[in-house]
Amino acid sequence: MTPEAALKLEAMTPSQFELQVFEKKRQLVILDNLVLDVKGYEHHHPGGRFVMQRNIGRDISKFFYGGYSMMAGRQPQKVHSIQALSIAKRMVVGYIEK
Repeated sequence: MTPEAALKLEAMTPSQFELQVFEKKRQLVILDNLVLDVKGYEHHHPGGRFVMQRNIGRDISKFFYGGYSMMAGRQPQKVHSIQALSIAKRMVVGYIEK
């Protein structure tokens, strides 16, 4: 991420994040305290549309790094690649303020 892009990131409190997702209907997720806009990516995600839609408004870090599986016992935990991290970085629109 360039320094110019970092300056344009939107700071959000957890409440503001929820407002953006549930009232303004933005397709946002959290990864490592960063806010990602995943709108349109469900058509490209290898896990499919269900995985993406099911996680809108959630912190996906545990799924991204393989610490948890959505379908416990039915599917192995998935650790995402460096390429997946690169794709995620292009979706960053903000960060969560603590």
